[in-house]
Amino acid sequence: MYSNFIQQIHEQILRSTNQEYNLVSLKKAVKSYAVHAHPTIDTLADDVILSGREAGILYLRNYVTDTELEELMRAPEFPILVFSDRNGEMVTTIIQQDVVGKHFWEIHTGGIQEISEQQFKETAGIHKEERLVLTCMPNKGIFSAPDSNEQENSSPKTPFQRFVQLLVAERKEIGYLYVYAIIAGLVSLSLPLGIQSIIGLVSSGQISTSVIVLILFIVLGLLLSGGLQVMQLRMVEYIQMRLFAKSAFDFAFRLPKIKSEHLLDRYPPEMMNRFFDVVSLQKSFSKILIDFSAALLQIFFGMVLLSLYHPLFLLLGAVLLLLLWFFIRMTGPKALEYSLKESKYKYAVVHWLEEIARSISTFKLASYSNVPIEKTDSIVTNYLHARKGHFKVLLTQYWYFIAFKVLITGGLLILGSYLLISQSINLGQFVASEIIIILLLNAVEKIISQLDMVYDMLTSAEKLGQITDLPIEYSRGINADQLISVGSGVSVKVQQLNYKYPNSDRFSLKNVSFEMAPGKKYVITGFNNSGKTTLLNVMLGYLSDYQGVIAYNGISLKNYNHTSLIKHIGDNISQEDIFESSILDNITMGRKDIPIEQVQKALEAVGLTDYVLKQPHGLDTILLRTMHGISDVIVHRLILARSIASTPALLLIEDFIEGMKTDDKERLLELLFSPLTPSTLIMVSDHPEVLSRADGILHMNSGKLKQFDSYEQYQASIK
Repeated sequence: MYSNFIQQIHEQILRSTNQEYNLVSLKKAVKSYAVHAHPTIDTLADDVILSGREAGILYLRNYVTDTELEELMRAPEFPILVFSDRNGEMVTTIIQQDVVGKHFWEIHTGGIQEISEQQFKETAGIHKEERLVLTCMPNKGIFSAPDSNEQENSSPKTPFQRFVQLLVAERKEIGYLYVYAIIAGLVSLSLPLGIQSIIGLVSSGQISTSVIVLILFIVLGLLLSGGLQVMQLRMVEYIQMRLFAKSAFDFAFRLPKIKSEHLLDRYPPEMMNRFFDVVSLQKSFSKILIDFSAALLQIFFGMVLLSLYHPLFLLLGAVLLLLLWFFIRMTGPKALEYSLKESKYKYAVVHWLEEIARSISTFKLASYSNVPIEKTDSIVTNYLHARKGHFKVLLTQYWYFIAFKVLITGGLLILGSYLLISQSINLGQFVASEIIIILLLNAVEKIISQLDMVYDMLTSAEKLGQITDLPIEYSRGINADQLISVGSGVSVKVQQLNYKYPNSDRFSLKNVSFEMAPGKKYVITGFNNSGKTTLLNVMLGYLSDYQGVIAYNGISLKNYNHTSLIKHIGDNISQEDIFESSILDNITMGRKDIPIEQVQKALEAVGLTDYVLKQPHGLDTILLRTMHGISDVIVHRLILARSIASTPALLLIEDFIEGMKTDDKERLLELLFSPLTPSTLIMVSDHPEVLSRADGILHMNSGKLKQFDSYEQYQASIK
């Protein structure tokens, strides 16, 4: 019943935002999370948020007052979920705005029904305290293949296919945009038709009432056309804002989920420079949707109108448009190729300048070095070569347009003059046809002169797509909450584990096998590059392309829902770092189920209580990696506090005791290795004070593991 309730929420959101979905996949996603027998509003929201990620919906948690909720409800840009508890029954109301108006869908265990705004206000009640609200956003990839487990094996899309996918994602709004454009195009025909009629009427030499009425209609037509253009601008602005928001959330959603093996040869911060292509895409998108659409419709309606004067106009126009399409088709791929090269070296320049900034102290102390200038010169030279090639193609296209302009002007003038002399058309039609010809030339010139923007747009879509193409991990499987209890350890079984890094010719882990009972404390030791960190990363699920068996409480790591499992694992590995947020956020990672008392105990255990108390805002102090006074030792301790604050079932920890005071070290080791601490512990260390406390020692050497049951046994083996 509970899972059906959550499924109905997702389905209604997907339907109301015109998103396609697979019902079977949706049911699997919900089943992986909806495991609470008697959920509270907070646990319900957690399950909706987590299962929504797999359903292609991004939910953002907010705690708002009634006044703030009223503000949100006035014109919601995305659907809003409001949770209520009515006499022990969970009720969710979805509020969504579309072109028709506001809709309120009430979902409860009995089903779903649409209610009025007044009914919602009456049944939702007034709360003096804050209430939980989720804002929703569809999270389908807009530049890459749809999210699926086969994404890694799918062929990459072309820049044009990415652009089409972007159009499909906004098809509803673009449909309205073209309705406005078509009406505006039809209204714009009032100019040549009106002038034709006016010439016919004034040729008699007097001004009649009909002439004044026609002039009035032309003026009104121009005014209406301008109003429609303003409506188009408003619609495009809405699409641009949504494009930026969806791209930002798409990146934020995907980045933490990108498979680690695909980041080993990349520098993630540098990859994020591509996000600025969203701004280029926004600017190009508005030109394509408004100017290009208007130009194409103007050409279409103009040719239709000319064909009404005489079929020969249509024939000549069709031939000339075919020529126009031909030379764009011939030169376009080359221009796009150069545009992609130009973009590649543009980002290479930015990356190198960022490297200089990151290593600024090094280059200051080596001021004699000319490396910054020499490497910049090399990259900029490649950029300029690509830029010259791109401009050369654009110049060729513009010469083609000049030739086309001469042909269409001369051809239509000669044809119009011939038809006038042969009395196939009258003088008014001849003048009107020349006005239409001028409009057609302006439309074609607008397309040709802005082709560079088209290539920029396709390049931007390709650059963004290269990031969103990276395969992501999917959290589908058994919910760990069903098998792992809070406050208890887990059993660990590793059997014939092998792992080889991509593009490597040797295995970093070779037939590694060991078992641990719940609550046991093991230490991994060995020389550098022996496989210690790799083993932790594989057990953590950070590296997923392994061979062999890793099982927690008798269930394979690959069968677990990774998102639910990671909540029960505390880790302190070399890839961990702090981020720009409060000390509290850096420790809890936004988890609301970690009491502040546990945070305080974790800080005390790692010896950071005094450090936090001295900060100007205590736990709310914002951390910056570059801030004064935050050393690597403090960073490592904060990360260690993060790993133990949630009292995880499994702790995977790399060596942390370097730089710690003796008292702090002893207190922390006593906590971690105490039989009263339920967590199963696997720690990397070579220090005797750590090894002597372990229940077992795992010695790594060139990827192979040898197990010892005691410190004395280990000492005897290395003598």
